[in-house]
Amino acid sequence: MVLAGLLATAGCATSIAGSAVPAPGRVTAAACSGGNVIQPKGAPYCYLLPAGFADTTGKLSLQYQGASPSSYVSAVAVAPYDTIIVAVYPLRLNSDSLSESALSDLINGALSDTAAAGIKVVSQSTITSVDGARAVRLTVSKTDGQFTSTLYFAFRGYTEVELDCQWAQAQAVIDKGCTSIRSTIQIVDPPR
Repeated sequence: MVLAGLLATAGCATSIAGSAVPAPGRVTAAACSGGNVIQPKGAPYCYLLPAGFADTTGKLSLQYQGASPSSYVSAVAVAPYDTIIVAVYPLRLNSDSLSESALSDLINGALSDTAAAGIKVVSQSTITSVDGARAVRLTVSKTDGQFTSTLYFAFRGYTEVELDCQWAQAQAVIDKGCTSIRSTIQIVDPPR
């Protein structure tokens, strides 16, 4: 099965000076349990496979990658364009110090050049949370109508995790799967 649709953000921010040691008490390794765990080797996240979905990690092709490609990509799906993709984008800046407005601006700026790839932002970004991490949520669509995605960009320290909940025909199923992943995902900012 070939899956498509990851809408990757461009590499973001600038370098800053400072310690890369995690804060005391901060979890530095994801450790999910209680079901079929999805976690690419070494990934700073894990989540449980939603009911009714198949693990399609390694069986997808990414339509759009920005200047800073993703890593630790996983995917679960119910059909070729009805899929949920999770990917990591390492940051050069500690996002914990950025305001919510700066995080929204970062994502909006990174997605500003997606029109060439046939991607259109169809909702304003809003701030929410994923695993307690601040997240920017917005919706995009493929201009040819092939699919629509609700995107969550979760920020924790030097780690950005993108949750791409993409649907073509099974929006209700994808929404339920996305809710499941959002409730079971663990995101960590590994030590540097």
